[in-house]
Amino acid sequence: MEASQEIYNRLISVVEDRFPDIALQVREEIALGRPVSALKLLGLKAFQFRQVSEMGLGRITKTDIAMQPYSSDEQFLILLEALQTLTKSMAAARHAVVEMLGKYAAENASISFSDPDSDQVARIDQYALMGDIESLLEISSDISSILAAVREGE
Repeated sequence: MEASQEIYNRLISVVEDRFPDIALQVREEIALGRPVSALKLLGLKAFQFRQVSEMGLGRITKTDIAMQPYSSDEQFLILLEALQTLTKSMAAARHAVVEMLGKYAAENASISFSDPDSDQVARIDQYALMGDIESLLEISSDISSILAAVREGE
């Protein structure tokens, strides 16, 4: 097993535990594969012959598209890009809340969320949000560095 595949498997399991919807989206994208012009796949005569004879397809043309599986490196990059998007989105959302609090509320304000069906209340403190933003931006920067290194190695 390639190193990138092993890292991908470990990382996707962590993402699956913490962000199941993100993991599902990444897995679905990877399962679809990468669109490729079918003509690029025709380097092997056997491919075209198999397509025509076994699948009952007509002649492959310039407009035909095939789906090619992602390599383990590409899978790893897709996951890293998803994580980078997630961290940037989370930071931007928190930044918007901090700006709103600064504009409409007193300093060190907080927002309370409650479930109408229970007595549980969740509070978001302005200063805690600013710490979250800083941490998320650091994580995003780290992911950017990893992405650059992986792309450089391609």
